[in-house]
Amino acid sequence: MGWGGGRYAAVALNLNPDDPAATVEQARILKKMNPKFKVLIYQNSDLGPLTRAASATIASHPEWWCRDDQGQPIGTKQGNFLNLSRADVRAWYNNYPVEVFGADAKELLDGIFSDSMGYVLIHTMPDM
Repeated sequence: MGWGGGRYAAVALNLNPDDPAATVEQARILKKMNPKFKVLIYQNSDLGPLTRAASATIASHPEWWCRDDQGQPIGTKQGNFLNLSRADVRAWYNNYPVEVFGADAKELLDGIFSDSMGYVLIHTMPDM
């Protein structure tokens, strides 16, 4: 039956931080090897897509950031956490890979693998 035995395989690809088009080419190669191959784009659900262009977009939208009770942004050295309770943030987050893949999105992109690092700030945890 060939590669994959007639079934499908899946991979979650990180978008190349400097050249997301390189990731599109990786997807094209995988789909050429086996059209049943499922290509998912990995996105960090705390920080968003980890490309330079996405980081610049996030930085230009401070209203998208999670904030503590004092109004200070919540995040890490990598960036501020996205507030996915906002419809505009979710719309951008969910459509970013489609923008990167452009006209080839329908053919090459099968979904998003959304992952959270699950950061917990120790000083914000209740006393036990």
